[in-house]
Amino acid sequence: EIVSPDDETYDKFDFYWRHDVTEVLVADPAQRNVRCWRRGADRFEPALRSDLLDVAMDDVTGEIT
Repeated sequence: EIVSPDDETYDKFDFYWRHDVTEVLVADPAQRNVRCWRRGADRFEPALRSDLLDVAMDDVTGEIT
């Protein structure tokens, strides 16, 4: 997901949850970062790295120019 003005990225998490999505990556151009959310017991939880992509979010964010 890419955050944009008047965005509904986080509102879509319920949809992703119902469709058994394992991870959601959220890129925020205004904040110049990428965050990972991993499926927990009953909701998506913030994660420092993507297991699916095998990369740390700090590394991805560090590559944004």
